[in-house]
Amino acid sequence: CSLIAICALLTVGSSFFSLKKVVCLIIPQEWPPVQLHNISRDIAATLPPPAGPVLTLAPLYALEGQCRIYPQLAAGPFAYRVADSLTDKDREITNTVSPGTLEQLVAQNPPSAIIVGTEPAILEDALIKIALSNNWRKQNYPNGITVYLSP
Repeated sequence: CSLIAICALLTVGSSFFSLKKVVCLIIPQEWPPVQLHNISRDIAATLPPPAGPVLTLAPLYALEGQCRIYPQLAAGPFAYRVADSLTDKDREITNTVSPGTLEQLVAQNPPSAIIVGTEPAILEDALIKIALSNNWRKQNYPNGITVYLSP
């Protein structure tokens, strides 16, 4: 019995770093889906009324908070990246928007918030430009998420 106990202690001691990662499993607030849900819920609660759509390349944050999104950006950054290489007719058929046509979309239907920080800055520059040109209120969240709220 002593030999088995010593072997068990040595096994646990040698895998300490692996066990350290397992400890976070008992803390649900540390789970990424829970963090995303909490951030989304907070974003939805801070939207100024009337709540328009949320402009973002990460629609999951808006949808998880039960906010409306732009259908043109529902695919996230994937269609947005290549939309500039499409013709106007192809963009209309695929219902996509490009960095060059984003301002036109926003002028027709202004957003109530802009969520950035989920994609490389080169993709989100057009979104940030819209927020900064209108002096929107900035709110920072964990994991680099930034939300600009309309005035």
